[in-house]
Amino acid sequence: MNKNEFILALRSALQKNGVKDIDDIASDYEEHFQQAKIQGKNEDEVSRKLGTPEVIAKAYETDSMVLQMKDTSQPFKFTFAFKVLGRLIVLAPFNFLILLIPGSIILAIVVIGWALTMVTGASALAIVTTGLQANLINLSAWVGVSIFSTTLALFGLTAIFILGMMLITKSIVVFAINYLRWNLKFVLQK
Repeated sequence: MNKNEFILALRSALQKNGVKDIDDIASDYEEHFQQAKIQGKNEDEVSRKLGTPEVIAKAYETDSMVLQMKDTSQPFKFTFAFKVLGRLIVLAPFNFLILLIPGSIILAIVVIGWALTMVTGASALAIVTTGLQANLINLSAWVGVSIFSTTLALFGLTAIFILGMMLITKSIVVFAINYLRWNLKFVLQK
């Protein structure tokens, strides 16, 4: 593919993927071809080395999605973050293999944390339900107070676990996206 075909295909792919600054990106790639021409390389070799315009356009689209996700004026959306994470893994498949084991361990820790949170909340509900069904509250005032205070403590602990797990989950997702974004830039610069 010669320079003109490559730039035309790149512009088309960038426009199809909704990437902004198409002219700037195209001029950057035209500079690649100019620098290669100075070094004595032919256009076909340069276009093969740069990669396919479709993959380049998807990389720029993913990069803009990451920037949109990092925008603090908008609320953080986990579904959008996982979409970006999936895109980054597809664009740099080597990451999938490298991150499989550590990612599985981190995912297991997050799942266990959320399960612990749910179990804590369910145990608070179970104590209230058991206490009401067994009429333990009528047996003694102290038994009623202990059931009430235990339930209140477990609900408070559940709320703290929920906030903590939301923070941990968000931090892990943002870290993974930042790492994959860095890796994507590294791959694109090769």
